[in-house]
Amino acid sequence: MSSGPRCLTDHLQRHLQAYGPATRQDVEQFTGFKTTEVSAAPEPLPQIGDGLYDLPRMPHPRADAPAPVRFLPPYDSIILAHRDRSRILPDEYYETVIRRKNATTKAPFTVDGFIAAAGRMEKRKLVIEPVTPLPLKWRRQLEAERAQPEAFWNA
Repeated sequence: MSSGPRCLTDHLQRHLQAYGPATRQDVEQFTGFKTTEVSAAPEPLPQIGDGLYDLPRMPHPRADAPAPVRFLPPYDSIILAHRDRSRILPDEYYETVIRRKNATTKAPFTVDGFIAAAGRMEKRKLVIEPVTPLPLKWRRQLEAERAQPEAFWNA
């Protein structure tokens, strides 16, 4: 186990392994380190452009790769790990998924890589609340994706 500056570098690298690419603000948000601490790391964060940092040779999906509908549990790290959540959660839907008043989150569903619906359990059924009108194709995929967490919660 490393300590001191090496520990900081290890921690930052592990964060990028799990959540990269990330901005410096994302790293600070999730790790709790201050800008001065992140800047003092013996090995600087590797920048990949546009203010994003990531580790070399990390796999990334193709820009045209399809992003299937996915269920995310409440408090999923993809929501909590980033200061700027607009890469997956459009600002106009923020309050639908994350309630600032009491710091709770609904269970979001992603459609084409963005949060497009939120779910909640009601009488043993996962109720899906789209945040925007969705084409039939996506609604069908949401219904199919809902089956697994609903079955888990009702087991």
